[in-house]
Amino acid sequence: MLKTAAKQFCLYSGRCLASLSPAQRIIGHEKNLWVEYSALAIRHQAVNLGQGFPDFPPPQFLKDAWSEAVDIPSAHWYTRGQGYPRLVTALSDLYSPEFGRTINPMSEIMTSVGAYESLYAALTAFTDPGDEVTFTVV
Repeated sequence: MLKTAAKQFCLYSGRCLASLSPAQRIIGHEKNLWVEYSALAIRHQAVNLGQGFPDFPPPQFLKDAWSEAVDIPSAHWYTRGQGYPRLVTALSDLYSPEFGRTINPMSEIMTSVGAYESLYAALTAFTDPGDEVTFTVV
């Protein structure tokens, strides 16, 4: 749980660095929707597919493909920050017909590590304290 008081930042080795305090804008945001969903899934013994908790191992062909991919040197490099070019191009090809126009994969599509990160980034980028935000679920 986040507190307003400063805490020491300690490494796994036990060595502590400078004291750190969370930014004021995140105080009170220690709970999130995904933590609540996980708790409900556990309580009701539901299969939680929302956050990558499959109850089966990946098929062998995926494990083999992964093993081959890690041997490719470029697989160990950072990609462009907005998403891997082949991926954003494929997403553009998929969604452009849905929008009735060509979506520029290099300037209009961004990938992230998950929905929570995307929502947080969008909200912090386009809202200010005191703004009212309304979500519509379709």
